[in-house]
Amino acid sequence: MKGVFRSQFVEIEESGDDNSTTDENDEAAGGSIVPLSGNWSFSFDTIDASSGCPPGMDAALSSATPIETSYVEFNGAFNLQAMMENTGMEELGMNITYGNPEPNVYTMEFSQEGVVLNWKMTLESPSLMTGEYSVDMGSTGMDCTLSMTYNIALED
Repeated sequence: MKGVFRSQFVEIEESGDDNSTTDENDEAAGGSIVPLSGNWSFSFDTIDASSGCPPGMDAALSSATPIETSYVEFNGAFNLQAMMENTGMEELGMNITYGNPEPNVYTMEFSQEGVVLNWKMTLESPSLMTGEYSVDMGSTGMDCTLSMTYNIALED
């Protein structure tokens, strides 16, 4: 199952906030991983819908998510907020909160019209990111939660 990683080119600026790292030696010391710049592809591992979701919703999402590969220039740092700002979500009026609860683990929560998405990404290595997210659509009148796992891999 493949998903969308938006934008044809994403350039991540270095910054001093909690969502970035600039020391490439941190990984060897058990600290933050700095991803390599290059072409990255997003793919879903699983898509599950709770019993309150419309029948077949998970299958429909699985077949409707095209693959897109994007070039990402990390500039020696990882900054989730800068990466996500390039997707245009904030322009859609979404209230987004970012976190970095431990080295190499990044979180994002956003909502729009009461639909809440909780998102977690783990930097596994300089060439692999994995994660999971859930979408709670309870505010729409459905007792429906979508849960997905994914990976973002640097292409050879």
